[in-house]
Amino acid sequence: MIKRTKAVCVLIVLLVFSFSIRAQNNETIMKNSVQMHLGWEQGYFKDANFSPLNYVSGGLAIQMGYQRNTKNDDLIFISTDFVPGALINMHSEYATSARYIANIEMGYLKEIGNNIPTITTKLGGQYHTYLDMAFFNGVQAVTFFGLHSIDLAGKVEWDLAPKHSLSGTLALPVFGLLVRPPWTGWDKFIVSNEESLIPIFFRGKWTSINNFLACNLDVQYQYKIAPQWDFVAGYQFRYYRTQTLKTAIIPSSQITIGTNFKF
Repeated sequence: MIKRTKAVCVLIVLLVFSFSIRAQNNETIMKNSVQMHLGWEQGYFKDANFSPLNYVSGGLAIQMGYQRNTKNDDLIFISTDFVPGALINMHSEYATSARYIANIEMGYLKEIGNNIPTITTKLGGQYHTYLDMAFFNGVQAVTFFGLHSIDLAGKVEWDLAPKHSLSGTLALPVFGLLVRPPWTGWDKFIVSNEESLIPIFFRGKWTSINNFLACNLDVQYQYKIAPQWDFVAGYQFRYYRTQTLKTAIIPSSQITIGTNFKF
């Protein structure tokens, strides 16, 4: 078993090395990129429908994505992240609850020309699903916040040096389907669909920024390890707030590291 594991590790190293050598001898511009990042989520949670208490949150953050630059240097992308974590109240250990965050974004950004060769700007939009679920003592108390939205989005990329770059992306939801639980946390519809969560998380109210406030900021530093590999360190901030049903305020931050593979 140990010999087999060593053989697999050696094979992986050889494959990565061969990809790097091949890329160095290949002048083809790589338009595709796959991202895989891991890190930690930390935030604050207040939902008066769930509890009168204020919570802090924490959990492992798992991010994955794919993007493609078109021949005009426009950007097509899809990204997702998942956080299995916990809500903790500093005044009572008995109030600890399970929390799960799921996020999906897919969109298109068009390059906007400028007179600065080291800076690239892109503007466009995206479809965005954000789901935030909390459970106390199994299902004794339940709440969730969901927003399926259309966002205005922009991205700025800055080439700091030949191997170093910095980018920032800002997305502002302007219209969407806002999903909140019933007053009691449970109702007949949820019980009838408890084995199929999709209808539950798409039962909501179409609304705009008059019923919610939201923003998403993502900042990344990239270091080119090899022509096909980048090391990435990232910071992401999200903020959601609504008065629908009862007040919910959900800011959170993620700090991650990972790699981008280009092909």
